[in-house]
Amino acid sequence: MQKVIILVRKCEDNDGHRVSLLARELAWEALEELTGTAKELLKAQGICLEKEQSGRPVWKGIEAEVSISHTGPFAAAAVSFLRIGIDLEPLGREHLRVAKRMFSTKEQLWMEQQRTAGVQDAFAQLWTLRESYAKWTGLGLAKMPPVEFLPSEGTVVCSDTACQAGSIRLPKWELMLSYVADAGQKIEVQIGKAKK
Repeated sequence: MQKVIILVRKCEDNDGHRVSLLARELAWEALEELTGTAKELLKAQGICLEKEQSGRPVWKGIEAEVSISHTGPFAAAAVSFLRIGIDLEPLGREHLRVAKRMFSTKEQLWMEQQRTAGVQDAFAQLWTLRESYAKWTGLGLAKMPPVEFLPSEGTVVCSDTACQAGSIRLPKWELMLSYVADAGQKIEVQIGKAKK
């Protein structure tokens, strides 16, 4: 079983630079949790967190994967030995024009069924799944291949069989967190708050 460590924390303010720094710190804390090794020792081994030209965060010096997300004052980081992508989005937001342009017909139908049932989180769930997938592929939203997500009773079916996906509602912070990871491995998603 492969672990995916996801840490989420609220920044003291909504300053974009501070939230971005917090996300990087969460990535280090998640790597510490995944490897059981302190940050100082990881750095002494030559491990560092860098950005690719596309802006995607990557570990150098270790065969681990990292994904970072932030929205408003919230930051999140996921670390695993599997390829991983995560995204955060506030609950309750709906962008119907974006949904029509970006979501498949089946996804739009599912979203409408959720809205009819009084569930206002469908857009956030589909959007975070799509963003997570874009990060997982490393291609970004504009270049990612066509993909479809169909949530159903606590699971998410993805049309790309090379990945597995999931969504977690974080009601305390009114956020939706979604992830996409490599398929073929049973994963344990461990969500925690970072050290203070």
